[in-house]
Amino acid sequence: MKTNLKKAISAVCALALASSLAPATFAAKLTLSDVADTASYATAVNTLVALNVINGYEDGTFLPDNEITRAEATKVMVAALNQLDAAEGMKGSTQFTDVEAKHEWATGFINAGVQEGYINGMGDGTFAPDAKVTYAQMVKMLVSALGYNEYAEFMGGYPNGFLSIANAEGVTEGVKANADDAVTRAQVAQLVYNALTTPVVENVGMRYTDNGTLVPSISKMDGENNYYKTLLTQKFDAYYVEGYVTGTAKSAAIKNDEVNFGIARSERYDNSDFGLDYFVPAKNVQDYAIVTATGSNRIKTVKLGDTDADQYEGVYATAIIMVDEYDDNVLVSYIPSGKNKTLTFDADLYDADENTDFDAATNPVNYLNIFSSDSATKPTKYSIKTNTTTGAPELTVYVNGEKVTGYPGRTAIKNYLASAVGEVTLVDTYKTDGYYDTLYLNRYTTVQVSTVLTSQNKIIFTNTSSEASLVLDPDDENLVYNIYLDGEEIELAELKEDDVLSIAYIGNNFANSTHYDIYVSREVVTGKLGGISTTDKTVTIGGTEYKFYNNPATLPLTSQDMGNEYTVYVDYFGRIYKQELNLSTAKYAVLDKAVDSTSDENLKLTMYTADGESKTIILDGSKATIKVNGTAQTYTGTTAAAKKTALETDVKSKVYSTGTTRKNIETRIVKYKVSNSTGRVIELDFVTGSQATGTYKSSTGAIGSAKIGDATKIIDATKYISTGTYSDIKTAAKSTFVTETNYTVYSYGSKVDGYHPFILVTVGQATYNADTRFAVIADGVSDEQDEAGDPIYVIPALYFDAEAEDNTVAKRLIVSDEIERTQLDTLQVGDIIVFTTDAKGYIDGYSVIF
Repeated sequence: MKTNLKKAISAVCALALASSLAPATFAAKLTLSDVADTASYATAVNTLVALNVINGYEDGTFLPDNEITRAEATKVMVAALNQLDAAEGMKGSTQFTDVEAKHEWATGFINAGVQEGYINGMGDGTFAPDAKVTYAQMVKMLVSALGYNEYAEFMGGYPNGFLSIANAEGVTEGVKANADDAVTRAQVAQLVYNALTTPVVENVGMRYTDNGTLVPSISKMDGENNYYKTLLTQKFDAYYVEGYVTGTAKSAAIKNDEVNFGIARSERYDNSDFGLDYFVPAKNVQDYAIVTATGSNRIKTVKLGDTDADQYEGVYATAIIMVDEYDDNVLVSYIPSGKNKTLTFDADLYDADENTDFDAATNPVNYLNIFSSDSATKPTKYSIKTNTTTGAPELTVYVNGEKVTGYPGRTAIKNYLASAVGEVTLVDTYKTDGYYDTLYLNRYTTVQVSTVLTSQNKIIFTNTSSEASLVLDPDDENLVYNIYLDGEEIELAELKEDDVLSIAYIGNNFANSTHYDIYVSREVVTGKLGGISTTDKTVTIGGTEYKFYNNPATLPLTSQDMGNEYTVYVDYFGRIYKQELNLSTAKYAVLDKAVDSTSDENLKLTMYTADGESKTIILDGSKATIKVNGTAQTYTGTTAAAKKTALETDVKSKVYSTGTTRKNIETRIVKYKVSNSTGRVIELDFVTGSQATGTYKSSTGAIGSAKIGDATKIIDATKYISTGTYSDIKTAAKSTFVTETNYTVYSYGSKVDGYHPFILVTVGQATYNADTRFAVIADGVSDEQDEAGDPIYVIPALYFDAEAEDNTVAKRLIVSDEIERTQLDTLQVGDIIVFTTDAKGYIDGYSVIF
């Protein structure tokens, strides 16, 4: 079902969904930031970059609209003819008078062009290296390189003869300019790309026409009556083909850096190393069927090179394959064809509720319902290929880049989409004539890092399921893995504790997969729970709406948690992986009394909180949940009233041993939650503490196994233990503990940042050292304003100052607004307090010690 959650996938998602396991977007593999995949010249630019014919700038741009000089154009020409090494050896003086010392970098290119015959200069002994190259000049160089020089001269010479041939042979396709116009980098790229894939001509002498005119005789190597030759084949040993990836290392017995490519269309090339000497007619409908036969070497195993062809199994594409110096076939470029129709959408926009089954009479085609956006109220139907006899969908499905065997049925397709994360892509390849036939989606296992053992190449997770750990051995030739953080690839050793990992893998066994793509999130958010939607299964933390990574049927946070502050760990896709109630808002208290309330027949609880408040509050017996160490208790009875009575009886039994005699204080520690609407206790959790006895270590904050941090809530019950007087229960601060002094304490709750959230001190009432800040209350609290006009509370006091002559000074102590005014009203003249201060010097915590 669609939700209204506004997805905020980061820009790095483009990398995540175009990884080796996630073929989600169908565009050329761009390396230049200002060359959009939709640009008319994108294929030309990216192919030439792959061939090292042109390059971008150091900042990753190409600057397609910039014009280029004649000297720069000669470098492009030399690179386009794969003569860069030769040009390097031809640096030095040239025959042109205006090629000066500042042009030394270009001399080798100019000399190589002159030697090859496609550069002649300006005709007056100059070359004009700094002048902008014109459309006609660029075309002239390319037409000459194709072998048409003599024929172009016969056809009228420069510029018209060269322009006429270029137009006729397709060299100028996609470029509009006048002869004297300066051309841009994008236009040059398109012209050079066109020329590289245009058949060359060979001069075979002269011949007489029927009227007796002597003309140049040329043979075009166009594959009609001979083999097919281009500058690409002659200079780079590279070949332009069309077809499909028919297998990857995930689906065929080939290496991880290889794919099987089925050639559906090619020219009749004359290269035995390439092993392709046939021509597939362009208009034969079978050209575009996925190649399954191996006849005539039509399925070739080729190396990936710098392409991402392994992401596009089954998608029609154009490719350039080069035979390298090791006689290996290597993909230079791989561009999914415009003949493919694609639809990419977020997995959350798939609507599983409105899909109907195949019905030969009323609905002869299967389809998927997909919302156009989060705010759309009605989905759009997209037809998928259907077997007209059985009505079964014929949809090829890839999960994390691995092809699912056979055609999944309707229910299986629905389940695959329900489990998908991020972008999903439907493809209508050329052969299906209007119906989507291929589905690419991604699924992830989400884990959190506990420890990284770099010596063992092992990650240990906090998860206790089958995904408890993972070994990523870089020396395992059968294993491919990538780890990404903020769009950049990182090493295993760079992972940190608490990193949340979204892991895509292939196969059915997480630990034994051969491919992993790992996306790291270090996003940790702290904020109050401000909203819950059980319909959309979302919560709002700190003003931002989140889903949960595992899409739970019942949300782990409820209305009872509203207003509590949480720290949440967010995964790569912006979903909550884990939430923790913040230490500072954990509501611990000592439960002192539980008596029947005569006003509303509920229990009235008296408690002293870890925040230093003594309060009496009503337990809502009809709605409250009673827990013991987090486990909810159940109460039996034939009526609601009977269950309520059983609940209240149980609470009182946990407070009193007999009559009004209270149980030991350490057994009356509770965590409680209060309803924002009624102000009543709606959850009471009796928690068991761990006893620790020993000397206090200030260096570690430890008393035995108990760990005390600056934010740990502390109740000092040492005096209460001896007097039994409720008012003798006090809060304390970490600074009140004295090193090497013996204490008995009870620690409660799971450690946060290594420290317990709550400590009860029962033995060893704290003494105070010379660094402890304490004061004697000298007068009542007054309400004042600070310099900014904000309200403050001021306590007149005698303040201990070791540097003062009599060790005490009169001081006005300012109290932080973190402390409630009503709490300060309990202070009396003569009370001695110890206190802590914030960055402003305001008291942000105190305890009455006498």
